[in-house]
Amino acid sequence: MESKIVDLQKFLAGKCSKKYLESALVLYNNYSVLVYGITAGIVGANRADDVFVEVFNFITKNSSAYDQRSGSFKLWIINTSRRVAIENLLKLNNAFVDEPLTLKKTISALYKFRSFSSTEISAALHIPLHLVIKLQQPAQQAGVN
Repeated sequence: MESKIVDLQKFLAGKCSKKYLESALVLYNNYSVLVYGITAGIVGANRADDVFVEVFNFITKNSSAYDQRSGSFKLWIINTSRRVAIENLLKLNNAFVDEPLTLKKTISALYKFRSFSSTEISAALHIPLHLVIKLQQPAQQAGVN
């Protein structure tokens, strides 16, 4: 992860004003562990570094998209991290690429492509276990019939 930090710093330094760079580094210092944990949990350790940089590039370029009415900034970062990581996972597996992401599709993809258990999905997505189980039940019932 250390080399990706240097890459991110070089990218930001080369593309950004000093004020923007300072803001990006504040974001990095406050949220990098959280973002890395989410991305590694979804795409796996071997892809986590690349997706981590992709998430931070997205967050720094699109921070104006954050709307206070939809929750805290931390929650926006968590949701953005999940979305970018899951989109990356789905593109890697060439599935659902043109369909909008829903929580149900996300859970299905993690089961199918990563063989995650309900507990692992709950931890990776930072959602309650009972919600994962509830959303997976119709899919399992449909597969049985």
